[in-house]
Amino acid sequence: MIEGADFSVPFFIVWIFIGNILCIMAKNIIRLTEQDLHRIVKESVNKVLTEMDWKTYMNASRKRKQQADDLRGEYAKEFPRSMIATKRNYLDDKSDALETHAQKAFQKQHGKLGYDHWYENDTPEFKGRHTLGDFASDNDFDAKAPTESGWWNGEKANGIRRYRYGNGFPMKKAGYIHDDTFDYAYGDGWDGDKQTYRTDRVDADGVHFEPEMSTNPDYFNRSKQQNYNDALDDMANDMHDYYSGKSKYTKGKGWNK
Repeated sequence: MIEGADFSVPFFIVWIFIGNILCIMAKNIIRLTEQDLHRIVKESVNKVLTEMDWKTYMNASRKRKQQADDLRGEYAKEFPRSMIATKRNYLDDKSDALETHAQKAFQKQHGKLGYDHWYENDTPEFKGRHTLGDFASDNDFDAKAPTESGWWNGEKANGIRRYRYGNGFPMKKAGYIHDDTFDYAYGDGWDGDKQTYRTDRVDADGVHFEPEMSTNPDYFNRSKQQNYNDALDDMANDMHDYYSGKSKYTKGKGWNK
């Protein structure tokens, strides 16, 4: 494998390119310095990486899915009483594998987000922090109540850690953006943790909150870190451009979005 800035490139791709150069050289004498060869190989690899965007994999996945549906339709005509017309076929497996590649490519392009904070009992940020019910809302944690210690569900805490995690997963028909918050607290002889999460669905019509895949939205607000929110928005925008048809592929140039 050849390591790029954010990608690993299969070595055979480079060898195919070098092989093409050698074929040309066999017909025409071309003098290349080592620096020229490195530059040409780098440009070729970058071109491959540009074209192998997550959307390229997803396009292929959706096409295989359509082919799988078409095959079931043919079976239904030839064998109307057979279960083969409704079962999965090998094209479904190919579609699923390509969808997985699309998700991995998406993660490479956008990365996985995360940051955390510790609130110790001797810091001003910690004083007055407490939870209500099963989980604390952002407003509860940001309140500066005039108390001398933090509490965790009625228990005095010596420290509280908050960790935010965001990620995105494109799928054939829609994508999902997950924004999760984890809290961990400890006191004298005890510890505990809580999680809350928000999921947004992204499709051709935009970004939609998914309440059945989220905890109570009243107890969950977006991060106050702008970079984190911008990264989540970039994920959603990239997906929406694809599902809405705004992203276009140009041969040799890749995707415009």
